[in-house]
Amino acid sequence: MNPSEKRPLSFGYALFMVVLVFGSCILGNAIFGLKLQVLFILAWMLAFPLCMRLGYRYKELEDSLFAYMRKAILSVTFMLVIGSMSGIWNASGTIATVTHIGLALINPHFYQLSAFLLCLLFSCVTGTSWGTAGTIGIALMGVGLGMGLDAPAAATPIIAASFLGDMSSPISDTPNLIAGSTNNNVMKLCWYQLRVTVPGIMIICIIYLFMGLSNTSGAVSTEEIMTLRNAIAANYQLGFIPLIPLIIVVVCIVCKLPTIPSVLCGSISGGLIAWLYQGQTMKSVFNTLWGGFSIDSGNAMIDQLFSRGGMNSMSGTAFMVIIAMGLFGILAAAGTFEVLLTPLFKKVKSSFGASVLSFLIALLVNIGGTTTFSLIFTGETMSSVYDEMKLNRLNLGCGISIGSLLFCCVIPWHTNALPPATYLGVELGQVIPHMFMPFVMLAVYLAVSFFESRRSAYTKK
Repeated sequence: MNPSEKRPLSFGYALFMVVLVFGSCILGNAIFGLKLQVLFILAWMLAFPLCMRLGYRYKELEDSLFAYMRKAILSVTFMLVIGSMSGIWNASGTIATVTHIGLALINPHFYQLSAFLLCLLFSCVTGTSWGTAGTIGIALMGVGLGMGLDAPAAATPIIAASFLGDMSSPISDTPNLIAGSTNNNVMKLCWYQLRVTVPGIMIICIIYLFMGLSNTSGAVSTEEIMTLRNAIAANYQLGFIPLIPLIIVVVCIVCKLPTIPSVLCGSISGGLIAWLYQGQTMKSVFNTLWGGFSIDSGNAMIDQLFSRGGMNSMSGTAFMVIIAMGLFGILAAAGTFEVLLTPLFKKVKSSFGASVLSFLIALLVNIGGTTTFSLIFTGETMSSVYDEMKLNRLNLGCGISIGSLLFCCVIPWHTNALPPATYLGVELGQVIPHMFMPFVMLAVYLAVSFFESRRSAYTKK
């Protein structure tokens, strides 16, 4: 075949490619416990020949691969600076101080509810899911672990609230991108989404409340908590000073300073406090930025809580993001996702059908591991469908928010959800069994869309 001649990509072949490429990764990880980073880079060797069989030259596919990998540079940079700050905050006593305070203030039975509400508020105010998980989330994680929760159970409400708050904040990049791709006003979009987010948040809070009342959190006794607080006080100098780095980061983010410089300010101030206040050497501070903080207190719980962080702790996740984006770039070069989604447009017969389809498209594209492409692609492709049917594009924006942003929390390789999980010291796959938030929000969205569709049909009659 002439390299310039390309075979048309059929729906069946596109589906075969996606199932084979992603299915092999899922099965390898779920059944054999193989690392997703290795599976995804090996999946390149499946994607290349599958696309070249259609007439695409290797150079074309490689160019698309690197183009998509370049899009991950900002994300990777942010991961590394968050990793360095996490290590420094363990050395400076910032995490220890918040943990010490949290153990005294938060009722062990209601940790998950408290963590969810605190992170939801912080994410709404700051407009950043990663920033929420990487700052107040890290501190609350220490509280949860100190109360006897296992890591996934402690991390889940933090991650859930971080993304749900991101969806609801008009100063976040995601709602603004969705508003742009659907030609909506971002304030109107966030206001419209309240009909879904408010009932969803109430249901989630009720679930966490009952989880606490039924003792499913596995909280330790009050005596053990007091013992842990005393151990923290014995190994760190506490007080107001260790809280300064956290305050600096929060002020910077609230004042709309760029996120990376804000986090670096938190690292620098934390490093100074670790050196001048906690008694660390300057060399150990610099080593902590890369390798994380390690404490040998003689108390196993203290060592587990505060020995973490560093740029190196984020290297596996950073590599995963780059590799996953490369794989998505190979498949995107052949138009795989466009071919899979086009037949679905013909199935839309009502406003409720349009709601379901907008979510499904966002979710299907989201499986590729990138929120930004999912929300832009869905917005651009579905806007014409909504216009033809004279439907409200605000409803389209809400469906995209759930499919592109919230459901990234239950995709094990997703480049948007992996970093927050890594900040908290858990694997995303471990969190997924506890992550009911996206499904609650989807159920509310579909219920609201169904009743609005029925009301619209009744009005027309």
